[in-house]
Amino acid sequence: MNAAPLPLPGTLFGRDGRFTVQLKFATNASVFANFPTGTAPPDRSEFDGLVLEVEDRAYQLSRCRLEVEEAQVDPRLVFLDDVYDFSALFREHRMVDLRRVFHNVALVIAQKDQVSPQFRDYTANTVYDLSVYKRFFADQEAMLRKEPASVREAARGALLRAQRTRFFDFMDRGLLGLRQVTASFDDEEHKRHGYYFRRHVWEYIQGAPFLARTNLKPRGYAGDSHMMEMIYEDAFKGNSVFSMLLHRHPLASAAARAVRNRRTMVPLVLRRVQREFQPLPPRGFRFLSVACGPAFEVCDLLAEEPEPEHFHCALLDQDTEALATARAGIQRVQRARRRKFSVAYVNESVRTMLKRADQVDRLGRFHFVYSMGLFDYLTPPVARAVAKRLLELVVPGGTLLIGNYHVDNPTRRYMEYWMDWTLYYRTEAELQALLEDAEAASAELFFEDTGCQMFLQVRKPG
Repeated sequence: MNAAPLPLPGTLFGRDGRFTVQLKFATNASVFANFPTGTAPPDRSEFDGLVLEVEDRAYQLSRCRLEVEEAQVDPRLVFLDDVYDFSALFREHRMVDLRRVFHNVALVIAQKDQVSPQFRDYTANTVYDLSVYKRFFADQEAMLRKEPASVREAARGALLRAQRTRFFDFMDRGLLGLRQVTASFDDEEHKRHGYYFRRHVWEYIQGAPFLARTNLKPRGYAGDSHMMEMIYEDAFKGNSVFSMLLHRHPLASAAARAVRNRRTMVPLVLRRVQREFQPLPPRGFRFLSVACGPAFEVCDLLAEEPEPEHFHCALLDQDTEALATARAGIQRVQRARRRKFSVAYVNESVRTMLKRADQVDRLGRFHFVYSMGLFDYLTPPVARAVAKRLLELVVPGGTLLIGNYHVDNPTRRYMEYWMDWTLYYRTEAELQALLEDAEAASAELFFEDTGCQMFLQVRKPG
């Protein structure tokens, strides 16, 4: 999701006439209005409505007021009768009227009647067990409130070390029960029961920073760069011993270990590909990371490589905050090594990549192209189209590496029910089918150590 979406054209109308405006995203519930053809109306002017043009559709929004703010170049439009989700509108081109969302409350409440009795029992037992654990930890911490800070921290550390294994075993038993009670569900049943479950354990989710972020999705999607940072850091976080343990447990799961495994695996594959093209001039070996996220594996590579000047790296992501994190990490390595790296940062989405035919002219070609966390979110038709586009960016003899979580990921239900994190899982055959029509000198499928995530490595004919 782009942090700075493009402006949208619109028309304000009311008793004082009609005004052409260019609208820019301001907040989730307001927009900035630029008046390109004339002077803006005075502060506090009210309008009967706004017609907003999005691609080939026009939306009419309700009564609004113009508010001039000293800190802003353009005045803000505040809506008086309805609440709109402008994040969804600008970033996804979806119109969401939050007031009308409440019309669905009765329908959502009624869904509980379709929850299986066995799952109701499982959920009730889980909530009870969690409440007992939370109370016992709270009692322990209450005894420490008047202790000096150093004593409290030492005692917390002792509790974490002493209880981690027992609490993790408790969570693992619960997840085994979750897989058993949901084994026969279809996709719709998983969604319905997952929603029901999260409503019951929401108190506990909110207290665990990692679980809270996967559910709240502050950047609009799961798996953002800050979530990846938490996975790589793999540390205790939270305001209590209970919340720290609940935060840390998913970071010890097989799916999270797979993320950490690919951080070390990618540089190994990259170096193998690099050896096939030696010798090359400085900046001669070109590689591209698509949906790069925080790009920690690139930071590791540049920190450890004896001659990083041989690389030119391009990092592509639709999230400007992810690119900012990657840039900051690479700059830290540059300062530590007192060397200048050749790195290009490309703020672009998959949608743009598919629409534009000039990607080779814009980006160039690369000896190694890889994408670790993108294809888990792509439908089969889009995934095939993107894979072929990426292969176009590979030089003859170069390599494309694509990662995807396997259908047998043992963390799958944990992610769906606790984290509201749903992926497009694939079998070996389904991953290979993404490039089955592409010309390739060789294609290899392999797994990282947990077996959660598989990789398709395709070598382009020389």
